[in-house]
Amino acid sequence: MKKLILYVVLIFVFVGCSAHIDTSVNNSVNLAQKDESIATTQSKVEKVEQENEDKVIISDISNWRHPTKEVLDENGLKVIRIELTKEKTYPTFILEPFSDYYLVDSDFLNMFAEKNGYWDFKITDGSKFIEVFCDKANKIIYKTVSNLKTFDINSIDFSDFNGIWYDASFAHIAGFYSKMTIAAERNSNRVDIKLESSTDKTGKALINTNIPFNYAKEAKLSNVDTIGNKIDAKISMYDKSTISFDFLESTAIKDYKKVFTVGFGRFIRENDYLGLQKSMQILEEKYGFDDKHKGFYIPKTDDYSVYFVFEDKTDDGRYRIAVRRCKDTVICAWYIVNPNTEEVEIEN
Repeated sequence: MKKLILYVVLIFVFVGCSAHIDTSVNNSVNLAQKDESIATTQSKVEKVEQENEDKVIISDISNWRHPTKEVLDENGLKVIRIELTKEKTYPTFILEPFSDYYLVDSDFLNMFAEKNGYWDFKITDGSKFIEVFCDKANKIIYKTVSNLKTFDINSIDFSDFNGIWYDASFAHIAGFYSKMTIAAERNSNRVDIKLESSTDKTGKALINTNIPFNYAKEAKLSNVDTIGNKIDAKISMYDKSTISFDFLESTAIKDYKKVFTVGFGRFIRENDYLGLQKSMQILEEKYGFDDKHKGFYIPKTDDYSVYFVFEDKTDDGRYRIAVRRCKDTVICAWYIVNPNTEEVEIEN
């Protein structure tokens, strides 16, 4: 009996000690977790404080001087303040409320990026924003992220535009043409471009170049053709069937010497160009039109002479051509031509 009582007492002592040990272990674990949590919180606070220390705020906008201010002023955008982070290399422009237009207007963003030295930047009014990422070496924007949409150059396959393109303005002009040959590799935004053009005085004008395209499938071309004309232009790949070539400046246009004819319209693929040529020929033969279009200019007349303008291509492969008066450029009618069947539909 005494032995039994002794065993029971020993069991109670053992259980009590075990409970104490477990409680001590749990308390130790909780204290360790608590210390870790406190350390994490302190780290976050230090990080925030560090970020605040790195941030430079410019609020005196009236005395603020920077090339980007001119772009903002020209577009009627009002700056509240600018916050500089990342060792003063990343500006966030906080503006008064502005239109969504500025989130997608590539001309505005490209000019702003240029004036900002192609450093990354952000523009916001508190409710909407756009983050712009630049390639300083090639002087282009390669990505934009906004509350509307993300545009990323890595999602574009520029080789989709490979091939031969012709300026539609010259489709119905004997002896004149503007030709663009494009060659691009997959996963590269650098594109080989060859421009070949007839001129009004001297044979052919040629430009061979390799230029980088940006997030909006646009590129600036600055070159001198084989005749000696300096050409500054913007090339835009709108879709897989249309490319535009817009002159920014040209000595050929300025001096009217040895006119370089590339770029006075939009470029279409070679097969579409051949179909357009045939469609315009059908209009002349069927309706007796005398197309006065000269490709790089519209003749002004006092009579009711007409010229052809290619509008677009319908989903079923027909060509919509506007017949306009030279006198006032008023559209007489649209002619929708099937070059294969020679059928014509007229829209007034």
